[in-house]
Amino acid sequence: KHDENYMPPEVTQALDDARAASLVTQSPNAENTLMPTQSETSK
Repeated sequence: KHDENYMPPEVTQALDDARAASLVTQSPNAENTLMPTQSETSK
């Protein structure tokens, strides 16, 4: 079992694509609501 914070690069890319697509139809804050830790792990 992976650590709960582990994400393979392809999964991270898929999330980035999905989040970018969702931002087209949702508020810019939607990514913070869905993935509060994503901004921390991407730095």
